[in-house]
Amino acid sequence: MAKSQVAQLMAEDGVVERVKSWPQRSLGFLTDVRMEMKKVSTPSVKEVRATTTVVMIALAIFGG
Repeated sequence: MAKSQVAQLMAEDGVVERVKSWPQRSLGFLTDVRMEMKKVSTPSVKEVRATTTVVMIALAIFGG
């Protein structure tokens, strides 16, 4: 009797459906991550040097 009540409560809360849909939701998430990673670009060496210089100057100013 208690097991059927637990199963009924789980079904009412949608826990069973959420567990069953986990592989599909995970695949959707990974697909979204892959699409977003295609939009990412790495900075050039020149850009890295420029931003590093700006950070060093800012640190010197705020540190002084």
